[in-house]
Amino acid sequence: MVSIKGKFADPAIRKKIIQGAILTFIISVIAIYFSDGFVQENGHFGFWSITPPLLAIFLAFYTGEVASSLFMGICLGAVISNKINVVQEFLIPSIGTESFALILLVYLWALGGLIGIWTRTGGAEKFARWASEKMVKGPVSAKLFTWFMGIVFHQGGTISTILTGATVRPIADKHKVSHEELSYVVDSTASPIATLIPFNVWPIYVAGLVIGTNALFETTQDGINFFLTALPFNFYAIFSIILTFHFAWEKLPWIPGKQMRKAIRRSREEG
Repeated sequence: MVSIKGKFADPAIRKKIIQGAILTFIISVIAIYFSDGFVQENGHFGFWSITPPLLAIFLAFYTGEVASSLFMGICLGAVISNKINVVQEFLIPSIGTESFALILLVYLWALGGLIGIWTRTGGAEKFARWASEKMVKGPVSAKLFTWFMGIVFHQGGTISTILTGATVRPIADKHKVSHEELSYVVDSTASPIATLIPFNVWPIYVAGLVIGTNALFETTQDGINFFLTALPFNFYAIFSIILTFHFAWEKLPWIPGKQMRKAIRRSREEG
């Protein structure tokens, strides 16, 4: 895997990143000139609200480098919101509170301890051997099993991904499934499914986001009801899980990404 430092060392990628930075600057200047001051209405800036993510997505595809593309999108968003100091205005208020730090530490300690127990006691390896004997017979069934375990571990985005990965990696290695395939199936199943199955903290989290935004969401129960009624419209999660299932089943008419195709050939031929 190419490191971030290695990517920036590539003259072609570096040139594209510089071009992206220039494009970001030009869009920012045009936005400031023609906007006559960005006016926030109903909590957004109209069309300008979607320009930062659109720019980030375009630059990610154009440069092939995600970190710098996201940074440029953030810079454009800072210009539009007139909050140039993104660290002071956004980062610190989001993660700099004592209560959040405590929650984060407890969560990470608990998560790390759980994964450590699961792996150090041999539970993951034992489970992998059992699954290999009873359920998994080759690369396709190994990926389908990974997809299924991603749904089973639906407790939350991060913990679901880590638990699923730690559980199925020995199986994937045994049946010559590349780590690239494994990463895609795990991440595109375990995280989205957590937002669709309401038996975790997601309903409370979403309720906390929407409470007080308008008269419809005045209590926690209002927010939870909103989450439940919005489930059929969570198109990203639904399509992600369906697409990942077909990828694992190897029923897609194409394999997305040159690097993914290369990884699949390498793992099948060399292990």
